[in-house]
Amino acid sequence: MKEHKKIALSIATSLLLANSLFAQDSTTLDTVTVTAQKSEENIQDVPISITVFNEFDIADKKIDKIADLGAYTPNLMMFSYGGDKQLTPSLRGIFSDVEARTIPVGIYIDDVPVLDGWAMNELLDDIQSIEVLKGPQGTLYGKNTETGVINIYTKQPSNEFKSSIGIELGNDNRRKLSLKASGPIIKDELFAGISFVHNEKDGFIKDATTGKTLDDRERNFVKLTLKAIINDNLEATLINSYLKNNNAGQRISYVSQTQDSLSSDIDNYDKSKTTNSSLKIKFNTSDNSSIESITTRRYVQDDTSNDWDFTNDVNNPWKFHLNNGETIESLSQEIRYKQTLFDNKLNVLFGLFLDKKEDKFYYTQDTAGGITNIKIDLNDKSLGLFSHFAYKINEKTTFITGLRYDKETKKYKHENQGIDTSNDYSELSPKISLEYKLDENKMIYSTISKGYRAGGFNYLAPKGHEDISFDKESLWSYELGSKLSLYENKIHINSSIYYMDIANMQVTNATSPTEEYVTNVAKAHSIGFEIETNIKVTDTLTSSLSFGYNETKFDEFIDINGDYKGNTNPFAPKYNFNIGTQYRSPLGYYARVDVNGYGKMYFDKENKYEKKAYTLVNTKIGYETNNFDIYMYAKNLFDKNHDSIGYYNGSYTIYSEQREIGVQFAYRF
Repeated sequence: MKEHKKIALSIATSLLLANSLFAQDSTTLDTVTVTAQKSEENIQDVPISITVFNEFDIADKKIDKIADLGAYTPNLMMFSYGGDKQLTPSLRGIFSDVEARTIPVGIYIDDVPVLDGWAMNELLDDIQSIEVLKGPQGTLYGKNTETGVINIYTKQPSNEFKSSIGIELGNDNRRKLSLKASGPIIKDELFAGISFVHNEKDGFIKDATTGKTLDDRERNFVKLTLKAIINDNLEATLINSYLKNNNAGQRISYVSQTQDSLSSDIDNYDKSKTTNSSLKIKFNTSDNSSIESITTRRYVQDDTSNDWDFTNDVNNPWKFHLNNGETIESLSQEIRYKQTLFDNKLNVLFGLFLDKKEDKFYYTQDTAGGITNIKIDLNDKSLGLFSHFAYKINEKTTFITGLRYDKETKKYKHENQGIDTSNDYSELSPKISLEYKLDENKMIYSTISKGYRAGGFNYLAPKGHEDISFDKESLWSYELGSKLSLYENKIHINSSIYYMDIANMQVTNATSPTEEYVTNVAKAHSIGFEIETNIKVTDTLTSSLSFGYNETKFDEFIDINGDYKGNTNPFAPKYNFNIGTQYRSPLGYYARVDVNGYGKMYFDKENKYEKKAYTLVNTKIGYETNNFDIYMYAKNLFDKNHDSIGYYNGSYTIYSEQREIGVQFAYRF
């Protein structure tokens, strides 16, 4: 039986089993509050396909970093390039290579925008909730939210004093220490929270000559939160975080090599420092209106060194050593005005968004032909004006609409190639949605929206290449969805189907292991569906089922090498799924198992190189009390190999994570 048929049968069987068990008494599922539309709402009332993780989900599913989100989110894949720094999301079949410096899914960490895929795979610690919004979010979020947004919110301190210590130990010398504390400095007025994480693990790729590991990992993270309630109408929150990566080389090689044959004659490392800062001020101007100001700064320093010929032969004619250095500074300011009118029938939101980014980087190529130093500057300024309206026509029907205008200027300077140029981009992003409640527990909706991905520059294109820059990509999305709460709120079934018409599609072309460029040469469409089910089977037993299917194909795409009409867009898995079951007893016993999988995907426009379908199993068992928890866990329990063979037009193999088995201990005091 084919794998997708097995998945469908498993989901159907689980639903039937859950139905039969509802003869027993069980509590209901918790209400989930989200801020997808920049206001707090029940997830079952929001006409957007959303996957939400609260603080317990994150701990139970052992979601440690952003890369872990894809396994539990329909039609989301987080593609890693073999390191712990570069990460690019693919959502609903739309993907952008990290070197393009533009992504289809925006990530916001305490409202700090991360919109380029660079240095974004941050540790997830002290998290309150994560929201994955699927479908274009350009109306409220603007550029680079073409197919979705990932909102990450950390915990806020309060009058209750909380502190904890966590320890993890695992194979390959895995060690993690976390410390957290929060509480009042002045009761009801001033609060503070601090958290610290040290995380390290030895690599699994050994130098064939020296026997030393080439891919060790070490990360340190600290976060400080200050919150002030100045009076009944005014509050401010300041959040600062700092992440330091001190990693060894990437988990990658030429496709002609095997993991056991790799070696190096230089020091391989991947070091970076990332600082995120946000200041949020909220002022209630009246009982039904408020103004919010959000000021953010993100600063990244990066230094990497890699032996890209993967040998220790100093006389290798294919010698290729690469050292990169980079600094990225992003500043943003957003102001929102919200008001409720006409006896709560109309909610309005108006906003202004400004941001500025300076990206300065160099890289040194050391080859058999000599040493080349390259210096590049990328600068970006943008303005966004947006509005959002939700009008309750009657008790059952709500009409939602919005419009955003974005204007962006990008500058590009390549000293070695004598390039000094700039481009301007502008876009209107409208949205219309109609929500209809069949009853208080069942809602259906339809949405038409537009999203776009910003244009940019081809700094890795060969000298003299005609495509110095590439234009923005845009799409229209048409979506139908439903949100159902059944059996007295013991089952939630949220589903959606969508069709996206993609114009001016950005396509990456890799001409050699060191050269690539993006062009706007394709028209395409994407069609798919998503379903997520959460089931409260009994007081102690819950089940979660999710499945996403996607097909993104080129409608028009011809270049000098061929016609690719009908081919599948690269990095667009056919499907992904999660089947999870969790047991939590009042006596403290805990167990969870998750089965996650992805369908086949391609690495190139020709659909010549592919990654086959695979399935992974994660487990966790333990004992919990009011003050301490202890667990054993396994990620990739059966040590399934799912290497990405053929990445970069058939040039490279990116090695997949191996099995990790460990223990966790947490103490709260």
